[in-house]
Amino acid sequence: MARQPTAIVELRRALGERLAAFRKGADLRQADLARHTSYHRSTVAHIETGRTRADARFWQTADQATGADGALLAEFHRLETAEREHELSIRETALASARAKVERFQLDTIRKCLNC
Repeated sequence: MARQPTAIVELRRALGERLAAFRKGADLRQADLARHTSYHRSTVAHIETGRTRADARFWQTADQATGADGALLAEFHRLETAEREHELSIRETALASARAKVERFQLDTIRKCLNC
């Protein structure tokens, strides 16, 4: 996978930091949250630092376990949207490049035929 822009990396880090804050506010240890979410404690630690991604089920469960009242899940959805938009941008750029190559090939072919 291509390297993600700094903005997306920062969104993931901020989400992890919010998770840690809500977890601590709920007086939960990483191991406690791990049990709630069916993840390993070290995975929760990596999620909190933004090094590991988690799916919507994790965020929904973490949101409920920490009493975040939808804040974590909403922020996760914002991150997902940013990631999808970035992927779409990459695909659109690749498609435009491929179309330009086809167009150049077609023009070169026409020029060669006209010179025959």
